[in-house]
Amino acid sequence: MIRTIRKEQMQALRAPLLARLHQELLLHVKKHFAKKIRERSDEELLNHIRRVVSRAFQYGFRSERQVYNYVNISMILGPDFDRAEEMQWTRKYLLDPKKTPTIRIDGLFDELLRRLEAEEDR
Repeated sequence: MIRTIRKEQMQALRAPLLARLHQELLLHVKKHFAKKIRERSDEELLNHIRRVVSRAFQYGFRSERQVYNYVNISMILGPDFDRAEEMQWTRKYLLDPKKTPTIRIDGLFDELLRRLEAEEDR
């Protein structure tokens, strides 16, 4: 007999993995963005992380590296960067159906670095 795992069962199996990922990302953010986040509580940071991880999954980012990069970008540009009018340029990378998720997130990260360097040069 073949049994099917129901959606609820999949969610129950997935929840501990997501919680662990969120905690690992919290440590990552606290280490790499310490100056930027010094006045934010762990709960505020976890809410940010939960929100952007969910959004990263919506864009098809599944690997740990892709999700970490998406979170890194959100720490620089803000949690809603993909929806902000002034960040419309990010959508070109996030929504390109011709490119793999890795190429899209790497392209977005590279473009962000170029823009940050250009700002520093001014």
